[in-house]
Amino acid sequence: MSELTTYELLLPVTGSSYLGLLDWLARHSRFFSLVVRRNLGLSGSAEDLLARLAPFLVDSREASEWPGTRLLGETARVFLYRAEREAMRVLAERSFSQGSWLQPDLPEDLAFLRAPEDPTFFSIVHEGYSALRLTPAEVLELRRELPDVARLLERPEP
Repeated sequence: MSELTTYELLLPVTGSSYLGLLDWLARHSRFFSLVVRRNLGLSGSAEDLLARLAPFLVDSREASEWPGTRLLGETARVFLYRAEREAMRVLAERSFSQGSWLQPDLPEDLAFLRAPEDPTFFSIVHEGYSALRLTPAEVLELRRELPDVARLLERPEP
């Protein structure tokens, strides 16, 4: 596999660009994850979302680390799901941008993963941060298929 480079998204992706990004990420990832932190609570709509995603659940565990985050002295529940088309519909119905994944309204820190420890996309929403980890071929494909999203990528310094 080609070397992966991390590209920060400079602004939130919203609207039809966000829906296109969800679809693109699902095609390039086997899994996605969401995080629930105990001390932040969950709204009824967030609980409903987790219930609707239950058929796609692969794993649920307490962890102090997930893509982009390492907690000190506490844990959170990390849910790992299969990145299937119907699961993407559920995500798209409940969120309008990658920045909307914030408790208590939704679970936090949406991530897409090639394998359980290999993120394609990760976010730290309460810090306003999200990034894509892409091969050179994926960058070219993203530029071709989602130019509005590709324009938001900050290229890493050499």
